[in-house]
Amino acid sequence: MWHDTFIAVHAVAGTLALAAGVAVVGWRTLFGVYFWSLIVMAVTLVGGVATGWPREPVGTNVVFSALIVLAAFMVLQGVQARSVWRAVPGRTSARLLDPVGFTLISLFDGFVIVAVLTRGGPVWLAVAAGVLGVVVGRAAMHRATARVPAA
Repeated sequence: MWHDTFIAVHAVAGTLALAAGVAVVGWRTLFGVYFWSLIVMAVTLVGGVATGWPREPVGTNVVFSALIVLAAFMVLQGVQARSVWRAVPGRTSARLLDPVGFTLISLFDGFVIVAVLTRGGPVWLAVAAGVLGVVVGRAAMHRATARVPAA
């Protein structure tokens, strides 16, 4: 029961963080929703992995452990973005877009990796899909950053 609850809250929070993060990048709004849903996503990921650990194969647990490390780094990036946002609310800069972009790419990758693994796909496919997500995401964030006027 706890595992399913953690996973459900994690998925909703991750989806909300992704959508709100896109709003931060595109429309300079919903930063609070982005930030707090990112925190909830990370905390519930730890709970979900911990409660599901005994049932998962070793390869999956290794990938999920790496995702926990990534989630911790994402929270740190969110905290960095929050300090930039608080300094100049609603203003886009490369200092804001870099950490938000990192978390958006990571959230997307997390969804792709979990989708592959939960459907019985091999770990190598999850990793390959994740790498492709990073390449495409970095290109998209490069375009978004290029549109930001120089400070």
